[in-house]
Amino acid sequence: AASDVYKRQVPIVGLDGVTFAYGGEAGREPVLEDVSFEVRPGDFVGLIGPNGGGKTTLLKVILGMLEPDAGTVAVLGRRPRDVSRFVGYVPQTSQIDPQAPATVLDVVLTGRLGARRWGFRYAARDVVLAKEAMGQVGVADLASRRIGELSGGQRQRVLIARALAAEARILLLDEPMAGVDLHMERGILDTLRDLLERMPIVLVSHDVGFVSAHVQRVACLNRRLSMHAPGEITRQVIADMYRDAGPVQELGHDPSCPFSLEHAHDTPTAHDTRDAAP
Repeated sequence: AASDVYKRQVPIVGLDGVTFAYGGEAGREPVLEDVSFEVRPGDFVGLIGPNGGGKTTLLKVILGMLEPDAGTVAVLGRRPRDVSRFVGYVPQTSQIDPQAPATVLDVVLTGRLGARRWGFRYAARDVVLAKEAMGQVGVADLASRRIGELSGGQRQRVLIARALAAEARILLLDEPMAGVDLHMERGILDTLRDLLERMPIVLVSHDVGFVSAHVQRVACLNRRLSMHAPGEITRQVIADMYRDAGPVQELGHDPSCPFSLEHAHDTPTAHDTRDAAP
């Protein structure tokens, strides 16, 4: 079972020599090329890279939504499609319709759909697991609130709770700090650190300084992938990763700026600035 794999300390996710090109046509330039990548229990991995560098494609491969053209993929020791319900995917808050007439509990319960057949009502256990998940991320008191009434940070917590309700063994988060203020960002980080005791986390971000300050390992992806310790993210590593993305702008915070304490920007911060002036 999935939990047994987790306890044996084998990779939760293992990619070996994965190559993928959309359309599958021979001669097409791959989006992912010879990517080898592991996530083990307790890992907190930051995934960074330019737009179009393959970050979303890599997540879809792990989720079993895309089949690689070459190489192998294993999640919890099995094919991704066979265990997709154990992979918690947390999209950006912008993908939630704030006008949806759904409560927080309604949204979190949708995480149980993968464990049930369509057309069946939620069982008592589904509700119990949903409420437990909401408690774990600090939104239990919001159960009856409409999703559109929440702040960006609260919605992100709800999405994390939805993944937990599905009994996830790993969390994939796509830009979880987008659109949240500093206070909410700190709260989400505290939640993620608590969750690391139960499952590994892969966090996608464009903010190199933020990632370098908080994760254990950094995966730099621009078609090819290289792994680094946070302290190894130098200007040269960033320049190599963004070499095809156009001009790259380095941003920093004055030491007196409160954000500098949170983001620890003594490492470079890179953003995709193809539309910006050099």
